[in-house]
This record gives sequence, C-alpha cells and structure tokens, in this order.
Amino acid sequence: MKKFSLWLIALLVIGLLAACSSDDDKKEKVTKTEDGNTVIKVAYKDEGPSNPVAVQYYEKLAENLKKDKDINVEFELVEVAQGDYKEKLSLLLNSGEIPDLIYFQGGDEQIAVKSHI
Repeated sequence: MKKFSLWLIALLVIGLLAACSSDDDKKEKVTKTEDGNTVIKVAYKDEGPSNPVAVQYYEKLAENLKKDKDINVEFELVEVAQGDYKEKLSLLLNSGEIPDLIYFQGGDEQIAVKSHI
C-alpha cells in the first residue's frame, strides 16, 4: 500500500510538472524554493500546517519522492478546517489562490463544477 501511494503521488507530481511546462501561452507560475524544489500546495480536510501528523506525513513523502524517484518537491499545506471546509474551499478557489492538489468529497462536486476545476 505504501508503494502504491508513493507511485500515485509520483505520477501526480510528474503530471503537475509536465502540465506547468508544456504551453508557454498558458504557463502558470511554478513556485520554487531557494534550493530548487517545486512547491505543491495541498488543500485537504484537517491536514493543514497546524496538524503535526500531516506535516510529518508530507515531509516524509517529499523525502521518499526524492530518494526513490529523484523528484524534488516541497508540500505547502493550506489550512482548511473540516467544520467549514466547503465554505473555506469555495472562498479559496474563487480568490484565485487555487492549490495544486485538492481533496474533494462527494458533496464538494458542486464546488468543483462551479469553480471550473
């Protein structure tokens, strides 16, 4: 299961990097750290920077991607609390600050369609 998760994240990262570098006209700004790592913003219920377990998980994931796949990434967790996740996510998407990876549950489909994701 751990290898499957690592492969899935690796494919998502590769797809994200490929999508950001393929079209000059629509090229979005790719955020990089000082040491050249690509920053991937993640919005996931209760998995924000205030959750130490989530922080540790994404740090370990970044380490394993570097070690196993030579992919240099850093995950930036976006704080979106579960209690008002739908509302905060909608505000976040409408503000133009769209994370690279977003957790959607069944009821959030309307947000995705309305925000043209």
